[in-house]
Amino acid sequence: MSAERYSVLVIGSGVTALMAAVSLARRLPDVQVVRLDTGITDPVDDLIGACRPSIRTFHAALGIDEADVISRTRASYRLGTALSGWADREVFRGHGMYGEPLSGVAFHHLWLRAAPVEPYESFSINASLAARGRFAPPSSVPGSPMAGLDYGLQLDLPAYGQALRSLGRVAGVEEVQGAIASVQRTEDGCGIRALKLTDGRYLTADLYVDADGRGAIVRQSLTSKWVDWSNALLVDRLCVVRKEAPAHLVQDIVIASESGWRYESAAAQAWGYSSAHLNGQNGAIAFRQGRLEDPWRGNCIAIGSAAVSLEPSAATGLHTVCRHIERLIGCWPGHASQATEAEIAFYNRRTAMEADRMRDFIQLPYLLNERPEPFWRAAAAGPVSAELTRDLALFRERGRLATHDEDGFERDEWIASLIGFGIRPRHLDALAQELPMTRIQQRLEAIRL
Repeated sequence: MSAERYSVLVIGSGVTALMAAVSLARRLPDVQVVRLDTGITDPVDDLIGACRPSIRTFHAALGIDEADVISRTRASYRLGTALSGWADREVFRGHGMYGEPLSGVAFHHLWLRAAPVEPYESFSINASLAARGRFAPPSSVPGSPMAGLDYGLQLDLPAYGQALRSLGRVAGVEEVQGAIASVQRTEDGCGIRALKLTDGRYLTADLYVDADGRGAIVRQSLTSKWVDWSNALLVDRLCVVRKEAPAHLVQDIVIASESGWRYESAAAQAWGYSSAHLNGQNGAIAFRQGRLEDPWRGNCIAIGSAAVSLEPSAATGLHTVCRHIERLIGCWPGHASQATEAEIAFYNRRTAMEADRMRDFIQLPYLLNERPEPFWRAAAAGPVSAELTRDLALFRERGRLATHDEDGFERDEWIASLIGFGIRPRHLDALAQELPMTRIQQRLEAIRL
């Protein structure tokens, strides 16, 4: 690599590595980007293409036209996730707004004050469209019910990967193919000096970005602590297959089963279960849910599932990748300079906060489930973080939801989960109680879908 330009080596063959390489090359044009194609892809990362709205932010930052993505990569739209069989009724967690506030009072407080009324999702345009298997773009007209719509995408990842590879070449990403024979660390053991390939070549860089999925042998060569979530999130086996996309499916569906769940999306089907509650299945992938305590260490940073490993029940896979890439670019140290300890600590702290919040969101429906089987009762009794414990207590008291830094999910989606699983506050919000009931009913009637 050139000694005159700051050099980055992205390790990985899958979509995560391709996203990272093209982002760095297009957004940091003075940086030399090389991607090492190891020939190994993560079987989860590269089959489940459910994307939250962050994928659209990712495309916009790169100047990628969404219509082009849809037409060239056989992508489709995604409005949210339905949880079926977890409670006595289906729970839909959609993107976008649920209702509209009134005089500064959040919509869910209006709905709680007026209860009993229509189900909460009756006031979500995403839920209405998903139930009909339809999609329409958001409206910019104030007051239109379509103005509250937000959406992600369902990507055909092999086709999407090919498109990213082409974009990367145009942006100047150099591709090297080869398997890693050994990782040579710096003398203090806190960084990477070089990668030796099986054919005898050596690769060096100023920064190493390990985007090689749960294998992540480069980042794992540096000492780090793994924060294990297996006691809180019991699913530790996955079976994933690609499938043809039904035209009407604009949502993911996670269907509860005796020892886990079945996941259905437009492009993939998966089964997640706990090995402690079900004997091993042929072709199942073993994995640990958790995160690295410090994904950025020295001159090596892990992104995506190399840093945070979570089940796909909340479509966090590519969402995590988008967030990590955006944070890395936001923390970029500048030309010909290494990141300081303070900058690395900042990145690691924010990434940890975000990952912990994702864990809490994924765990929430397990805690609130109503199923009788041993797996589900064990999941409901799992250890709960102090933050989620406080959030549940606050919502149960007066329907309020705390604001968290680095929360990767919309507030309306959190509230839809809590209300969908039957959580009702003991007391109504004081501001909602001050509003005349006639005004509240008029607002509900005006926005009912």
